[in-house]
Amino acid sequence: MIPMQRIPLEDLPPKAAQAVQGFLYAYRLEGDTRFVIRVVNTAGTPSELEFDAREQRFLSAAERARALPPAGSVVYETASCDVRATYTLNEWDELCVHLDVYDRQQGARLTELDKAVYAALEWNVPDTVARAVAQANFPQEYAAWDEQSKIGYWALALRRARRSGEGEADEDDVFTPELLRDMQAIDPAVVSRLRPILHLVAKLGGEEPEALTRSFEQRVGISVG
Repeated sequence: MIPMQRIPLEDLPPKAAQAVQGFLYAYRLEGDTRFVIRVVNTAGTPSELEFDAREQRFLSAAERARALPPAGSVVYETASCDVRATYTLNEWDELCVHLDVYDRQQGARLTELDKAVYAALEWNVPDTVARAVAQANFPQEYAAWDEQSKIGYWALALRRARRSGEGEADEDDVFTPELLRDMQAIDPAVVSRLRPILHLVAKLGGEEPEALTRSFEQRVGISVG
């Protein structure tokens, strides 16, 4: 992927700066004369513009699409994996990338992820891929843990989730069916561990265990054995 630098409105070429309205942020593509600019219109709809300083004009969506690399191009390699990218322009002309991460030895796909190339928060491929691979490998690592380690992991995770919601109407609102599905994606047998997990959450917070368990059951719609 082309290295890029976040820049303010005043660092854009004058013709581009004068033309844009609803400026949000912009990137300069290193080693190139192009600038990518994120704007939002009066209706609140975002869009992405690309300005070529050499030609002193904005590129059309069709021109941007024609310049995209071939699908599946290798954009990053390590000793253990290859990362292949497929770029597309979405309905707001925002350049997006789908990354497939493959094991170099076995050829199997380890994980995949989707990103906006010129996102508001800057990111890079090596760090993003490392986190994604670690997340993909976590269920296998978790499966090797003993019972108390699994219970402790979930108790701390639920406690952090509840505390991050402090100031909301009820911190137990983090207990949702979606939360349980996310837990089961890592541990398909997590329902069988919910009672000791919730009791430990209650203990850590100085709460009554059965009251917390009932709160979880009511919000998630299951019976904790």
